[in-house]
Amino acid sequence: MLGEYSFKLPIRVRFRDTDMMGHVNNAVYLTYFEAGRIEYWITLTGNPALEDLPFILARTEIDFLAEARAAEELTLGVRAGRLGNKSFDLEYLLVRDADGKPVARGRSVQVMFDYESKQAQPLDDETRRMISEFEGARVSG
Repeated sequence: MLGEYSFKLPIRVRFRDTDMMGHVNNAVYLTYFEAGRIEYWITLTGNPALEDLPFILARTEIDFLAEARAAEELTLGVRAGRLGNKSFDLEYLLVRDADGKPVARGRSVQVMFDYESKQAQPLDDETRRMISEFEGARVSG
């Protein structure tokens, strides 16, 4: 499962991530995916400056597969899926380390964006090349 993901991020569930039922609140999964998305991009580009992110988030989806609780150790796998004309997809798999059980699966669509003109931009050749090389032959588009 996680072996199919090009990037992995360890996550320790904090007490504040949980709801009154004692499991990770559904909105927190988006925060985990966001952390993975940003760390993936920093690893891909070598640029830690968040103000230089050349995309905006256009869509997210989550499938909740099992509960996670405070203090559990999780691993988030992130990989690029589709490369479009102006956008690309990232896919996520969150797995509990103790038993290898998948906790959540998700996808997000990032649209390349010029903040000055407030317009979507084409996925440039350099970004396409970086993602393709990082991911190997499995990325589509």
